[in-house]
Amino acid sequence: MAVHREYLKCDVCGTIIALRIRGGRLKQYPVRLYCGKCGILIDGKVILDYEAKEFSLDFHNASNIRVRPLPTPDFVIEVSGELLTDKMQACENGKLPENFSPFLKTMGIMEFEMMDNFIKSTSEDSY
Repeated sequence: MAVHREYLKCDVCGTIIALRIRGGRLKQYPVRLYCGKCGILIDGKVILDYEAKEFSLDFHNASNIRVRPLPTPDFVIEVSGELLTDKMQACENGKLPENFSPFLKTMGIMEFEMMDNFIKSTSEDSY
């Protein structure tokens, strides 16, 4: 349940959005967000390949950033197909907010019995 960081550039206004992507048990899931600056819909999907231990992104109205060093992000958003996530946040002075992963936040709000059931239902043995 690792969290990967990827960067998108809005094709309309050039805004840089940092994605914090949680790798869970789903092989793919849709993602819909609005650019924090111009408001255009950025939609696509996260595709996870567990055998190759890789993932890919396929988005409309935004492009993946593959250059190094990475540009300074304007916004950050968490992405997960299985857990609740925070809304998009502006990055102050280009710094990403220090947040717990979506998994740890979910565990923090659950009672013990619910937590145990959640872990069992999302473990490899349940698929």
